[in-house]
Amino acid sequence: MECRTPPGAITGIRARAARTLSRAAGVDDTPAAHTVLGDEHPLTCACEAFDRLVRDSRVVGAALIGSVLVVIEGARWAAAMVLSATIVLVIVGCIAAGLGQRRRDHALDLIADGQETIPLAPVQRERLRLLARRTRDSLADTVDRMVDEALRRPTSRATRIRPVYQRTVVPGVAADLRAVSRLIRTELTSARGLALTERLLRYGTSTLYGDDVSPLRAELRRILAALGSG
Repeated sequence: MECRTPPGAITGIRARAARTLSRAAGVDDTPAAHTVLGDEHPLTCACEAFDRLVRDSRVVGAALIGSVLVVIEGARWAAAMVLSATIVLVIVGCIAAGLGQRRRDHALDLIADGQETIPLAPVQRERLRLLARRTRDSLADTVDRMVDEALRRPTSRATRIRPVYQRTVVPGVAADLRAVSRLIRTELTSARGLALTERLLRYGTSTLYGDDVSPLRAELRRILAALGSG
């Protein structure tokens, strides 16, 4: 028994394909990064690369919908086009994930530099994420666990897995790290202080992962001052 797709379903697919094609040429109505930061700023470059990829993915998505429509209508030769478009979309998705992370990192850097009020969507999204209770609790928990682990006497089993930070450095600033954790959990903390804390924990080049306590102590004092200004 032959199974046919109802005409209404095919019409719906055609309509979605038409909408996807029309959106492919659209532009974001948020302020363009280059008008605020200039053409050479890293965030501008990241935003433009991400937007280009999104526009390209919409075109590929429209081609995928059209190919599926042709297959539904009985043209089995279009199955190869469906497979090809699907593979391209998977690759595009992986690239988009990397570009999206790069865009978030540059937005985080702007907030850490005290420019959290810039009217750009990536910056404001990152600011809201930092101020969310879930993010603050996660940062504070990470700091607390790090201090607890550094102050705990290592066992023979624990020494097999070395932490990425220096055990001889963290205990020297344990009090400052505890103070950072307490301020992070308060509602009056600042997005800049949270951005500085996240950079300290995430970036492999931060003073937290060096072997000198002095620059780490100076950075923690800067973070404490920023957190207390919220």
